[in-house]
Order: sequence, then C-alpha cells, then structure tokens
Amino acid sequence: MKRRAAVVSMLLLGAGVVPASAAVVEWTDWYAATRDYPSSVAVGQIGGAWNVGVHYNGGAEFVDLGQGINYWVPTAPYLSPGVSNAPATSDMVAVSAWPVTHSIAFSPPVTNPLMAVVSLGSSSQSTQWNFNQPFTVLSFGPGYFGGPGTLANTTSNVLTGVEGNGVIQFVGTFSTLTWTVTNGENWAGFTFGLVPTPGTAVVVAFAGLAATRRRR
Repeated sequence: MKRRAAVVSMLLLGAGVVPASAAVVEWTDWYAATRDYPSSVAVGQIGGAWNVGVHYNGGAEFVDLGQGINYWVPTAPYLSPGVSNAPATSDMVAVSAWPVTHSIAFSPPVTNPLMAVVSLGSSSQSTQWNFNQPFTVLSFGPGYFGGPGTLANTTSNVLTGVEGNGVIQFVGTFSTLTWTVTNGENWAGFTFGLVPTPGTAVVVAFAGLAATRRRR
C-alpha cells in the first residue's frame, strides 16, 4: 500500500498538480464592439482549452480590441499565488458612471472566473462596483496611473477601488454576471480570464495511473 501511495503521489506531481502559481491564465480576446449608450456591446473569446464566448452589454466608455494603450502594466498588481500572468495585450472594456447595469455572459458557463480590474476609482475618490455575486480579492496594487491601487470587499458583493488595480475571483459556475457602478468616475477597465481547476489535474493524474497499471 505504501508503494502504491508513493506512485500515486509521484503521478500527481508529474501530472501537473502543482501550486496554483504555475497556472497560466487565458484572458479574453475582445474582437468586436459597438459603443451605443446605454446598450454598448463587446464580444470576445477565451481560447486555449476553453473556447468560451464572452459577451458584454452595458454602458461602455470605450472598448480596446488590443490595439491601444496597454493599461495592464505594470503587471505586479495582477499576480498572486493563483494568477501567474497579467493580461498581455491592451484588450479590455472600460465602463464609467452611467446609471446602467453591466452584464457579462459566458457561453458555455465557466467555473471560478477571474476579473482583472484597472483604475477603479481615483487617488482622491473611491468607486464601487456592486455585483450580483460574491467574490474574493486575489491581488491589488499601484498600476498604470499610480496608486494607492487598493481594491477591497466592502461587502461580499461590493468592490471598492481607490485607483484600484488587481484581480478578483468569483467562486462557482456562472453563465452570467452583472453589476452597477456607484460614485463613478471617468472610466475603469476590466477583462475576464480562466485558469485550470485543481480537479482537472487530479483527473489527468489518475488517468495516467490507470494507463500505467494497464500496461503492467
């Protein structure tokens, strides 16, 4: 039994069950948009192993389809034990204080999506995004426009930023997410991403174990 347990442990390590810091995030490639207040639309895709369609509707101030200024630098505010890479291009949707509901739809539904946020609030004014789902703040810090760079869960569903930059995560499986803006500003940007779940690596590991036993 001890030897079998050791083999399972080795296979788990070899199959990719490693600290979450090694997980590479696939961020949304935004490729089409129309700016028409109060019903702006942006369409994107999360590629890699997911092939997930991402659809935004709401009051977008502007949408960057990867050809503008990369506001995701410096990358430090977006990195954490669960996120190893910031968005690599300028792709993002920017929203302002317009009194509309912002919505994101995923097709198919996704598990534990990440939301990267840039410049929520200003250095002298906080802004709140009021979500329909609870979330966890994974990281934050000074970004493209400086600091303070703070993001905080004012409540389980409310994100408050003071020139905030970072990443939050929604835990569960979602087909849609919505939010409104309180005490808004000129604009704050966002994009969404996905990482492999630990369960996926475990399944791969045991599949490898079964194949090894069959060969023997």
